[in-house]
Amino acid sequence: MSNKTGSGPLSSRKNYLTAIFISYVIFAFIFGYAYRFAMNPDGIAELRLAGYIAEGNFLQSIASGWSPLITWVEAPFLFIGLDGLTAARTAIALCGAGLLLVAWLLTSRFDLSPNLRFITLLIAALLISFWTIQFIASDVLFAALILLYIYLVTEPDILSSKRISIYCGIAGGFSYLAHHYAFPFFMVHFPSMLFLKAYIDRDKEVFQLKKVLISWGLGIIGFLLIASIWVGIVSVKYGHLTISSKGPIAHASMGPADIDRKPPHFYGGLNKPNNEYAIHVFEDPSGLKFKTWSPFESKEYFIYQLKLIKDNAAYILEHFVTNSPFFTRVFMIGTLALILIAFLMNPLNNRKKYLYSWTIMTFIIFCSGFILIIARSPRRFYSVMIVFLLLSFHFYEDLRHAIRNIITGRPEKLLAVIAMVIFVSAFALKPGISLLKSTKYIVEYEQVNPYQEIAEQINTVQFPSPYAIVRSSQKPPTDLYIAYYLKKQLLGRSLSSDVDGITEELRKAGAKSLVVFDNPEITEKLNSDKRYFHI
Repeated sequence: MSNKTGSGPLSSRKNYLTAIFISYVIFAFIFGYAYRFAMNPDGIAELRLAGYIAEGNFLQSIASGWSPLITWVEAPFLFIGLDGLTAARTAIALCGAGLLLVAWLLTSRFDLSPNLRFITLLIAALLISFWTIQFIASDVLFAALILLYIYLVTEPDILSSKRISIYCGIAGGFSYLAHHYAFPFFMVHFPSMLFLKAYIDRDKEVFQLKKVLISWGLGIIGFLLIASIWVGIVSVKYGHLTISSKGPIAHASMGPADIDRKPPHFYGGLNKPNNEYAIHVFEDPSGLKFKTWSPFESKEYFIYQLKLIKDNAAYILEHFVTNSPFFTRVFMIGTLALILIAFLMNPLNNRKKYLYSWTIMTFIIFCSGFILIIARSPRRFYSVMIVFLLLSFHFYEDLRHAIRNIITGRPEKLLAVIAMVIFVSAFALKPGISLLKSTKYIVEYEQVNPYQEIAEQINTVQFPSPYAIVRSSQKPPTDLYIAYYLKKQLLGRSLSSDVDGITEELRKAGAKSLVVFDNPEITEKLNSDKRYFHI
């Protein structure tokens, strides 16, 4: 592949990159400040684990359901005294800067001119800054490391350079530390890429099997060098070989509706955490009993698994083609049509065969694991979205060259501008509108953190923990958010609707307090019951 990262004067490249990162900082600040109080359950659990590290309690931060790297990134910001949400937003924004840098490196694989690279990366800066506030989670960090691995594994010298093969494995290992899904992805994707490269580069039908096997082995060594450390730590803690418990939990939650499969950490009544430091069992749900299932248990379950695969595949297709929360429907359809025209109008040489082959292979392998379990969250696909963005502008470059060969003068320039508007709008319109809305929120509204305010009101009355909740409305994660600011151990919501049933649940779980929200009937009964001092 021709490498265009070095195209143009060094000063121009530096100016381009500086402008892109300044734009990213502005975008990320606007989004981050507008959504500074947004919360999600995963983020709270990971912030709690990061807090243990900041306090010097590393052993307490080990949990099989959470990949550790994002907590390691957040911990220093907590250590210097930033509040949880600010620490998380700052850490994720830095991860976004890393993702943008890797996207800049990856543009060299797509043969973009310097000016087009600048436009593409400016769009990437807008997209990534938007992603940094979607969830407090490791998704942006995971995307950055996966794309770094992809950049390395697509190096032209991958089969002849032992160093690059080891680097691929190390990048894959760190990707696993960011998200457990990198483990199966790397194990399938890495050898597939090596065999593809050897097939494309074969000389007179000679397949370089020896080079493939050597590179494969070195990559595995690099991967295990990093990944085995965490696998060993988690396995020792739980007493058995453990890569992650997140996959089985996710598969259980997507099971057939023949029984109630709601996650027990939020819908299963009162659950005492594994340790006295945790505020909620969600910090480490490995001890809970999830309603696991297998497609091989029965014919009905097997058919259901096939339906789940079909529905997940349909979601991914819909997400990338017509109804993405990041891409607009009309402009994306226009982009795909122009991509097809560009493909048909340009000759297909070995270099392009390899580019198109590895992008398709990466997309299929990356998505295939999710369609088995759960694919219905755009944040899982940030890395392939960036690849899709770069590939789209690669086709725009081809389209512009094809138009230039057929038409000259003003019509050629007009068609090129129209095509550019379609491509840019397809990717930038929705996050651009969200950026304008975020700016409006900052200017026109004074925002508050409702969960922190509720916690401060509750804390005016001292009560011992652990405590349970009775609530007739609001989603269960809101209880976790309040508990985070209360800094008291929450057992969950009572399943019973009568006083005797609630009392029995409290006794079994070892609850010392009960907090009742928006349930006048239960409040009245508790007020008349001498066993309770109701607040």
